[in-house]
Amino acid sequence: MWPRPAAAAAAAGAPYIHALATPHQVKHIHGPALYLALAREAAAGGDPAAGEAEVRWAIEHAPPGLREIVRRFPAGDLGDGRTRQSRLRRLLDEGLRG
Repeated sequence: MWPRPAAAAAAAGAPYIHALATPHQVKHIHGPALYLALAREAAAGGDPAAGEAEVRWAIEHAPPGLREIVRRFPAGDLGDGRTRQSRLRRLLDEGLRG
């Protein structure tokens, strides 16, 4: 389970990568949890339930401060839902903002 703390640390530092609050910045915040979810899916033989479970875990364990930071940034382009990545990104963003 070591990837989760690393993903959390990367997400916490992401708002400090750029000086301005831009939609692109949100992709940095989503990135660690999103790519961990995609990796879990791949490890589970492409089972989408594994990725969705990882995203739900990330949402449930996101500290209030991270949620607050995400809400400060514009959502930007979350994708059109045609790719697995965009579906997971949308699920993650909506969960963190909700």
